[in-house]
Amino acid sequence: IRVVIKPNSKETRIISLTPFTIALKAAPQKGLANNALRVFISKILGLPKSLVIILHGLTSRNKLIEIEDISEKEFNFHVQKLVLGQNQHRHERKGGILISSKEPSKRLE
Repeated sequence: IRVVIKPNSKETRIISLTPFTIALKAAPQKGLANNALRVFISKILGLPKSLVIILHGLTSRNKLIEIEDISEKEFNFHVQKLVLGQNQHRHERKGGILISSKEPSKRLE
């Protein structure tokens, strides 16, 4: 799964689905942003962080990740369901992720 990250953001959230872009509060230093990405993806899917693997782009904003035990189709389904759910459940917390009425934005607590 291709992911574009925006480190040093105000909050950790999904910015866009196409291309799949995530704002990360973490700085791009000493692997902090990579770890924050793995934690965020694992929380979205309800999976252990150990199943989220960065295959390429450890030092780049453009990353290729693999999520063990889940297909890209299943991943897209979960992310789209989360984004669409924001219109029905504004400001509801789901698994530590704040779903707000803003343009696709999720925030970790």
